[in-house]
Amino acid sequence: MGEGGLRGRLYDVMADEAASIEDKQSRALAVGREYLGTETAYVQRKVDADTHEVVATAGDPAGLPPVGSTMRRATTYCRRTMAADSPVAVSNAGDQGWADDPAYREHGLECYLGTTVFVRGEPWGTVCFASQDVRDREFGASEKAFVELLARLLGREREGARHDRELADRDRAVERSETRRRTLLETAPDAVMLVDRETGRVVEANAAAVDLVGYARDRLRGMALATLHPPGAADGSGGSLDRFLAADGPLDRLEDGSALAVERRDGTTVPVEVTASTVALDGREHAQVIVRDVSDRREREQELRLRQRALESASVGVSIAEADGEGFPLVYLNEEFERLTGYGDEMLGRDCRFLQGPGTDDAAVDEIRAALDATEPVRKELLNYRRDGTPFWNELTLAPVESADGSEVTHYVGFQRDVTVRKRRES
Repeated sequence: MGEGGLRGRLYDVMADEAASIEDKQSRALAVGREYLGTETAYVQRKVDADTHEVVATAGDPAGLPPVGSTMRRATTYCRRTMAADSPVAVSNAGDQGWADDPAYREHGLECYLGTTVFVRGEPWGTVCFASQDVRDREFGASEKAFVELLARLLGREREGARHDRELADRDRAVERSETRRRTLLETAPDAVMLVDRETGRVVEANAAAVDLVGYARDRLRGMALATLHPPGAADGSGGSLDRFLAADGPLDRLEDGSALAVERRDGTTVPVEVTASTVALDGREHAQVIVRDVSDRREREQELRLRQRALESASVGVSIAEADGEGFPLVYLNEEFERLTGYGDEMLGRDCRFLQGPGTDDAAVDEIRAALDATEPVRKELLNYRRDGTPFWNELTLAPVESADGSEVTHYVGFQRDVTVRKRRES
């Protein structure tokens, strides 16, 4: 068969879309063996600087390494091939100066023709044709050109296979990422909605969002985000998507200072905190809007405000001190404490010993200190002194305050009541 026919067969083999790359390699090697008349043919892949892997073979299995086996590069003619700029050929290795070559001593190959396979411009491996017997003639230019053509076709096929693998890996990575995103979206404790930036409408929402607003998911999809604002709190009042996106952090207030809220399907409102960020999906810009129900927080804040007002309006002096600071430093004094003692917030950071004076009973002070060290409540009547030096009898009650989990005492709250009149009557 002429060279044109052989090249045509080679092109047909490599163009077979139904064949795997492994099948194409083996069939292409068989075409080359038939043309060159060698006993064996194989493709080797460079694993590292010292190792090659056999990835395809053709010919007598008895004279071939198995596919998947590795060979030391130092004992292969392929090391010469990958170092050369053109095909390496020998027809009588023993008589042509190759007798001392480690590969010749290892395998005894007299005839060899090989060239480098490049993938994306980098040496990937070699395609080789070899025989144990001496060849009766040298390999000609057309035969070398045929092997170079085969190497180019194999390289392109490898590039395509690698590209296909990369695309498949990329598709799988995108699919995994999308699965993770959807899982996180669906299992997030906060309401999460994806909103089309252009239309301002919800395109996706998680289960928490459905629970928060009371609308079915199918109803929520396509709904304008502004619809969820209570009447009078639409975009013009500071609840706009752009404002959420421009914010450095969560927002829980409208521009006029009023609380940000969502109106549920049943007409009730829920105070919320909103965080938004821009994401690209399917070539369109969306906003990922995270809506957190802050009802519990608002209730706690209200409770704290009530307690604060109660402390401020109490008819006894109230002080709060840290339990772990040196000398139990004060962190809070109410107005009655200042009216009673003359000392106010300027004493924060100090302990209460500034109320003691020459008439204060040291034994009572020691008992109070021992109770504090033991984190126990204590009540004592002490002679204390106001800022102007006036003595007064102070009925002092101290109680430990534990951390939220009850593992330690963090503060002491003190109550001071002026009992001077009673003490005088008793005396």
